[in-house]
Amino acid sequence: MMEHSKDPQLQKYLMATAAAAHDLRELCAVILAAHDLLERQSVSQLSEPARKQAGQPLQFIARSVQKMERISMNLMDVSRCSSGTLQPRWEALCVSDVCSQLCEEARARLAPGQTLRVRLPRQPIVLQTDPYFFDRILLNLLSNAICFCRQGAITVILKPADGGAVLVVEDEGPGLPPERLADPFAPEMRGWDGGAKLGLYICRQLAAGLGGTLTVENMPRQGARFVLRLPEPSLEGVQELRGTDPALQNQYRAKRVQAEFSVIPLPDASPAALS
Repeated sequence: MMEHSKDPQLQKYLMATAAAAHDLRELCAVILAAHDLLERQSVSQLSEPARKQAGQPLQFIARSVQKMERISMNLMDVSRCSSGTLQPRWEALCVSDVCSQLCEEARARLAPGQTLRVRLPRQPIVLQTDPYFFDRILLNLLSNAICFCRQGAITVILKPADGGAVLVVEDEGPGLPPERLADPFAPEMRGWDGGAKLGLYICRQLAAGLGGTLTVENMPRQGARFVLRLPEPSLEGVQELRGTDPALQNQYRAKRVQAEFSVIPLPDASPAALS
């Protein structure tokens, strides 16, 4: 279960934080829209050398605004988790497809010297879960790995386990410092890069909301390994999770049957992509 704060002063502070984060997201959207318009209409008319010169600061602007947007999302999630207003909305989700899509989007954020390897099962995994929760967990784990793995590989592995799924995110960064291993998911902690770290706290909260667990360990050579374990509610439990709507239950059963009897090749699942 997610942890909820009952401190009224903290609740007031979190509500103000969420409101500010919401406004920040709207500003980010405006800046990105202006950036895209400038890139399409102005930069495209320049000569090739001038386009390259102008493209670098534009890319920096886009990356900075996207990072600001992720921070604002984390602030909103912290507020909603602590107040108890963020609750899972259960539905059948092909987590294999989601992993493939989010990892492909993350490739655009890789710095020189970073690589992203994705290992997905050929048989797609369909879970009864919350799409927003799952997205936020994977996005935060990817962002954490990209931030701290300055050089080397980031590996994402998804596999079925006991009717549910296990998601592993590994990196070849420095790993967690000893002082953080005692409670790596603590909120309001100053990270070893000097910044406040909320993403991992949110990941643990959302994992608990899905009935799962999130653990982390340093790997023997270097880097960190995060392991998300998500259970799969039984078909008998779907009615309890989703109410009495038979259409939703039938949709879930249909997706499970489709997953069991079809093989869908996914990007980065080939042996060449795993090398």
